[in-house]
Amino acid sequence: MTKAAAGAKPSGFSRHLKKGLMEGMVIALIALSLYLLLALITYDSGDPGWSYVGDAGQVRNAGGRAGAFCADLLLGLFGYMAYVFPVLVAFWAFKVLRERHAGLAGSWPLFSLRLVGFVLTMMSGTALAYMHFSGVGLSLPEDAGGILGQVVGQASLAAFNALGGTLVMVALFLIGVTVFTDLSWIVLAERLGALVLGIGQKVPAWFVQRREQRAERQAAREARHKRAQVVTEAKKKQQNRTPPKIAQPAKPVEKSERVQKEKQRALFTAQVSGDLPPLELLDAVD
Repeated sequence: MTKAAAGAKPSGFSRHLKKGLMEGMVIALIALSLYLLLALITYDSGDPGWSYVGDAGQVRNAGGRAGAFCADLLLGLFGYMAYVFPVLVAFWAFKVLRERHAGLAGSWPLFSLRLVGFVLTMMSGTALAYMHFSGVGLSLPEDAGGILGQVVGQASLAAFNALGGTLVMVALFLIGVTVFTDLSWIVLAERLGALVLGIGQKVPAWFVQRREQRAERQAAREARHKRAQVVTEAKKKQQNRTPPKIAQPAKPVEKSERVQKEKQRALFTAQVSGDLPPLELLDAVD
């Protein structure tokens, strides 16, 4: 039991030590990437550094004298690819953090393989910057590709010319990114193709939906316009309507005695002898 307990202690201690080293490595890589990125962003060519001796009392770099030196060194060696350097360091920290449970974070063969991918990426990237962006990075210590880009780029141009050297450097860059990041370009191409197909299917449907919405809004505007016209016409008619005139009632016509007498007709046209019967015997005329 004593031997078993003694054998268990180193195992637990080693696991704890490995875990602490991994987490400390992740924190150190993240801090280093942020510090280098800050130093590169606030780089000033007048600060004292690796390639220039300036006034040490007037350092404008946000990382201080050390930040000015690191920024000048990275820009001098890698040119514009120096800004990719802290991004790759941060990605390395992400990979270590992600693979700590799988036991791959402390694997020296994997570390060496990724280091090779890192070197290939930086070498080919600086060479491409030298071959295609020379003269653009005049504010940098050693132009767009830095010292490494000049060495690799000149060797590539001497061996393969411009077109062949570009193809070789692009291939090395893709290989370096693949080895360093475990990126599968085939899977990436499939996902990009699926994304493009999805967008191609959604865009026509979106246009159709927008057209229908536009037609509905146009119909609603026309309906509101027609209602407004009807209301306006009704108001105009109401305003232009002549008010009715109330006429006085007609006065009753007075009956004329003459007319009443002329209405009486003789009942008999032939001559009658004798006296006629009195008119009082007749009924009144309605």
